[in-house]
Amino acid sequence: MKNITAVIKAIHENLSRNERKVADYILGNIDRVPFDSVFNIAEGAGVSAATVSRFVRKIGCGSYSEFRVACAANSGGGENEFFAAMRDDDSDAELAGKVFAGNISSLQDTLSLLDISLAGRASGKLASAHKIVITGLGSSGTIGRDAAMRFSLLGLNAVCYTDPADILFHASLLTEKDVIIGISHSGRTNITVKAVELAASGRAETLGIANYKGSPLDKACGVFFCTSFRESRVKVAALSSRIAQMCIIDMLFVLTAKKVKKKIDYGGINRITENMLRRKE
Repeated sequence: MKNITAVIKAIHENLSRNERKVADYILGNIDRVPFDSVFNIAEGAGVSAATVSRFVRKIGCGSYSEFRVACAANSGGGENEFFAAMRDDDSDAELAGKVFAGNISSLQDTLSLLDISLAGRASGKLASAHKIVITGLGSSGTIGRDAAMRFSLLGLNAVCYTDPADILFHASLLTEKDVIIGISHSGRTNITVKAVELAASGRAETLGIANYKGSPLDKACGVFFCTSFRESRVKVAALSSRIAQMCIIDMLFVLTAKKVKKKIDYGGINRITENMLRRKE
């Protein structure tokens, strides 16, 4: 059964004002929603019952009954614990626990959003690609460089570009034999989205990794992977986003290795990484 809170958080940024009221009410009252009627939720959110019904369909539930069952599966208080706000009087142990819990929940939610058939399609395209171009700015660029190194270890022609001019130039050269992976936490990084659009115009396979469904990057990509972390609670979003992005890359790496029949030398990967970290500035 789908993780209803993860789905709602993934599309939250792209909801209308009234739909966002419904989403916020549900996320804030997940324990009681399974027992609420459509009219109870509408009253609590300050919207019409029709808006609630449309919202239920928008998050992929075929009926209100299905929605209530999904909410019941997500209730139990864990959400508030995972995303508890940091406070000035928190002890060191409490702060550490909230950071780890936030990251754990981020990965669990990301897994619940994963469409494994799309992952299989993406890894197949990566395994047969003439060239793999990975793009990202800032921390997403760091993930991209690590991804390029991993795919290179499989004997694939993988490169990462983090300079805007380089990104756009090389994306424009891609053809139907190539794959581009755009990484962006927000899914709204203009350079990354434009690069994917340029690659698509050359008929390259387009993959995207971001935190929001319905974002410009999602709309530009043929295959999109949604990470999940709600920034409004524990303020470690940048770290949690990188961890979730890296897990998506790790998954694609392993699935691609299987398709190219390449045994993964984890010891070799660790040695290369350690040597890079020990390199003198």
